[in-house]
Amino acid sequence: MDIKINSLFRFLQLKKQLCTSEAQQLAIFEQAPVSIAFTDLAFNLLKTNQQFLEQFGYKKHEITSLSDIFNRDKVALQNHLLEQLVKTETIDIELPTRQCNGDSSKTRFKGKIINPSSNPQIIWILEDITLQESSAANLTLAASVYQVSGAAMLILDAHYKMLTINPAFTEITGFNLIEIEGKPIERIFDLSISQSTLNEITLLVKKDGHWRGELLIGRQSTEQFPAMVLVNGIKKADGSISHYVIMFVDISDHKQLEDELRYHAEIDPLTSLPNRKLFFQRLDTAIASANRFNYNVALLYLDLDGFKQINDSLGHGQGDNVLIEVAGRLMNCVREVDTVARLGGDEFVVILNGTSKELIAETAQRILDSLTMTVQEENIELPVSASIGIAIYPEDNTNPLMLLKFADEAMYRAKYKGKRQFCWHGYLSN
Repeated sequence: MDIKINSLFRFLQLKKQLCTSEAQQLAIFEQAPVSIAFTDLAFNLLKTNQQFLEQFGYKKHEITSLSDIFNRDKVALQNHLLEQLVKTETIDIELPTRQCNGDSSKTRFKGKIINPSSNPQIIWILEDITLQESSAANLTLAASVYQVSGAAMLILDAHYKMLTINPAFTEITGFNLIEIEGKPIERIFDLSISQSTLNEITLLVKKDGHWRGELLIGRQSTEQFPAMVLVNGIKKADGSISHYVIMFVDISDHKQLEDELRYHAEIDPLTSLPNRKLFFQRLDTAIASANRFNYNVALLYLDLDGFKQINDSLGHGQGDNVLIEVAGRLMNCVREVDTVARLGGDEFVVILNGTSKELIAETAQRILDSLTMTVQEENIELPVSASIGIAIYPEDNTNPLMLLKFADEAMYRAKYKGKRQFCWHGYLSN
């Protein structure tokens, strides 16, 4: 009796262990992070886990055959797979597949025949490799872009040492990889404020993922050119930068065009003096310096005497010649730190920076003497002179427009008093 009881007890324990093992296997099957399916040799689905259904978008009982997910030539493909399985009992292949909603994907099929002698079945593990394929294609595309891009590209390590360059980099700068590999970025970038510039780039790349700005870049010939530079950072899992990818384009032509446009926007085309727009910019700069260093700024407003008679008698061509001559003589009467501008017609203005009233008066008289001349053509002689009005910052006013207005008014007083003289604004006028 005891033997029977012990045998029964061992049988119950073994059955319990088998049930436990089956439950564990079932849990593993259902919770596996990959798609698993069992089929017969005709590819009819016997069992699938939840991951399989989710991967292909089906619900239970909506799919009965593994060939339902094949994207093309279902019968031919099924026969081919079965032939390979019969020969080797295993298969590992990548195939295009179709989801329940009709979308295409790429799947890796790993199959193995089990119980080949008694009840043969195929166990399948299916891995969605669509993203991997896309990533690989993107990497191939990126490599192609890197090689054929017209923009110069280079890759640096975390310490800004150059690792590799693309052909456009060599074409633009003249450097090849052997010459610069392992060298610091300062080898080609003109970073006169090296550390502060690098610190700014590093901080912004860590914060925003990129930095964009203009820098001067040196060619192998030591010539420098302006470039628009984009710096991107490649981050490690901990957030630190492992590499920098730099792309830049030569903007020399753009800068030259920009300078030309600025020149035509700010320079009087006849006399090559600053026009009204640039005059006010220079006046704002002069006033800012005066505030900083505690000195004054004088405005001398000039109008030519007798200029209308030259235009009327000798023509505008001769009048233009006079204006060009006046511009040259005015430049010879002032210092490099001063500004001479043409406001229009025969009206000129001079900005004198940081000088005394005595020297202002001396400069005004020197200008009057220099601009007193006679224009001759055949039997005609016409006199030219100038009248000048003077206003001082900050004594007369702190507003640039009011200073110009006061200097203009003082100039008209000089004309009214007989021309070829200068008058001060305010109490100094005589």
